[in-house]
Amino acid sequence: MIVSKVTVTALEKIQDRVYLIKCHSPYLASTFKPGQFANIKVSEGGFPLLRRPFSICDIDGDEIVFMFAVHGVGTEILSQKRPGDQLDMIAPLGQGFNVSGDFDTAIIIAGGIGAAPFPLLAKSLSGKRKVTYIGGRTSKDIITYGLEDVQISTDDGSLGYKKADKSFRLRTKPYAQGFAAIVEQIRDRG
Repeated sequence: MIVSKVTVTALEKIQDRVYLIKCHSPYLASTFKPGQFANIKVSEGGFPLLRRPFSICDIDGDEIVFMFAVHGVGTEILSQKRPGDQLDMIAPLGQGFNVSGDFDTAIIIAGGIGAAPFPLLAKSLSGKRKVTYIGGRTSKDIITYGLEDVQISTDDGSLGYKKADKSFRLRTKPYAQGFAAIVEQIRDRG
């Protein structure tokens, strides 16, 4: 874990209020593992005071990519960044996902912006089958960026299954991000 100044190289809006921010950092690109995160200071000044945590979404050569949704002042400031701007971050943080083991299929389950850490995980699971379940209240909450074999469920039925409840028994290893109750149920079954 180190404090790094990184340079923003791109900001892309991928859907309503959801962005990808790409930053140049050869060191972090070589050290981040799927499931780790960075605490990012979104402004040069003292406001907002606290850093924001963001999961590493992807790595592209010497560039690190974070996905975020605008929900408040901090993420609104981040959504205004431009190429050449500097970001101060503490990274990499967290243990990340354990991708080792004897399994054939990885089950990835997320809701809304909880899908952010999974594109890098999917890349790191090359040679494994990946099945992804993405849920949200409505179709506007569904994020599939960088994911494979995606099954979708919305509470209102506007996209995919309506409150789908699928169970399966394969040689699988589940990965989940989001509500604690859902994660615990998945871990208990794994």
